[in-house]
Amino acid sequence: MPAGAPPSTGPTRRVVTGAALLGGILGLTGCGVRLEEDAPELPLVPRRAKVPGEAALLALVGSTLALAREAASLTQEAAPTLAGLHTTQALTVADALRRGGVPERVVAAAEDAADTSSTAPPSTTSLAAAERRAVEAVRDLQAVDVTLGPTVLSLMGQRLAAASLLDPTGPAPGSVIPFDPTSTNTSEHAPATLGPVLEVAHSARRLFDVVVVRSPKESSPTSQRSRAVATTAWLDRLVGRWGDGLQGTATELPVSVVLPFPVSSPEDAARLAEHTMTGLRAAYGAHLATLDARSLAPAWAYVPDELADIELQTHAWGGALQAFPGLT
Repeated sequence: MPAGAPPSTGPTRRVVTGAALLGGILGLTGCGVRLEEDAPELPLVPRRAKVPGEAALLALVGSTLALAREAASLTQEAAPTLAGLHTTQALTVADALRRGGVPERVVAAAEDAADTSSTAPPSTTSLAAAERRAVEAVRDLQAVDVTLGPTVLSLMGQRLAAASLLDPTGPAPGSVIPFDPTSTNTSEHAPATLGPVLEVAHSARRLFDVVVVRSPKESSPTSQRSRAVATTAWLDRLVGRWGDGLQGTATELPVSVVLPFPVSSPEDAARLAEHTMTGLRAAYGAHLATLDARSLAPAWAYVPDELADIELQTHAWGGALQAFPGLT
């Protein structure tokens, strides 16, 4: 300050700079700016809110791409088809994360983290084992919200079905999460929204009576009639289980069903079987779409296994495998 000059009554440069910085920070928070999780701390600026179950979903993207790459290296069984399905699954989940606000570099890192470090030569058996291992992550994925829950549940059902297709001698789809059907949670295991799909399953059971009658009278285990009898027994169990869970609800099952087309030959019977199972899979997918936050929690205990069985039965009768059974 020059000699003799009057003392300054305005703000100092340090005060002005501090005020400008504070104003900038408040402006950032007012505009909804959020720090990413690895950014340095700044006062008053909150970090980005993560997507529910984000870490598990990012891991799911990587593990799914790893399965796609392993399946693409095989030519046996359903492996080539599974390669495309797994790629679709990974891209779908990755896109959902991006739409949820997860930074591109975070999603890209998950995609690049696909584990392909195994030194063992790939085989359908090793791929089946990898499919089953991927399902173990379902416990962490229960943190996802209801907007992504049906998608992930469907994906897990497909994965269990893929494991059984690749290695029929391996473990059959079993409870991913322990569930006691005799517990007091039975009503939650089969929420009221299951009523419409129960009706479809009941109709499917009636239609398979026609499939059995119109199939050639052969007794070999692999004959069309034997397979139709086995599917009929499976449908009986499914309808019984769902019906027990819906006791006390206003669910009326149809007394008779109408054939979707004339069935007068074994070929017609096989087509009816595929048509029926494809319809049941779609109905189950519609059920998943109705799950709310309350019914989503118990759904992790039964949906992957039930959907895997439905997908296997549908594929056995000629239905194309789906990346998200019932949803696509």
